[in-house]
Amino acid sequence: MLDLIKPKLVYLDLPLFMALLSDLFPGVELPPGQDSILIRAVETELKEHNLQVVPEFVTKIIQIFDCKVARHGNMIVGRTGSGKSTAWKTLTRAMARLKKDDVQDERFQKVHVHTVNPLALSNDELYGAFEESTHEWQDGVLARIMRTVCKDESPDQK
Repeated sequence: MLDLIKPKLVYLDLPLFMALLSDLFPGVELPPGQDSILIRAVETELKEHNLQVVPEFVTKIIQIFDCKVARHGNMIVGRTGSGKSTAWKTLTRAMARLKKDDVQDERFQKVHVHTVNPLALSNDELYGAFEESTHEWQDGVLARIMRTVCKDESPDQK
């Protein structure tokens, strides 16, 4: 549960949050994370794409993975140039690498990403609309993506 809360906190609030937890649960030690295989794959992907391996960035990628495992959909927000696209692209490549290397963990599958910029579309284009003149429903981008994803019965993540 801690892995799902920490990514939502502002960096400066982490020490306060951890202090509150230690006050509520004195003497309780958290077990170390067990994502060493994923961490190594993420670091390898970063190096292969000529990117620096920064521990805080790797941690953020692992947090994105933890959120992805716990939820059906995720939104990564942040300032321009803060590494959002690099983080999720690195994660998808690392997961595909682990699947290719035949790591026996169903969480590691090839990932198909469907990126949508909702600001570039009207509501009708995004969600769909009823055409008054023809009395027909016109699917929006999201409906078409969902139909495509639902037809695909492969174990790949979408």
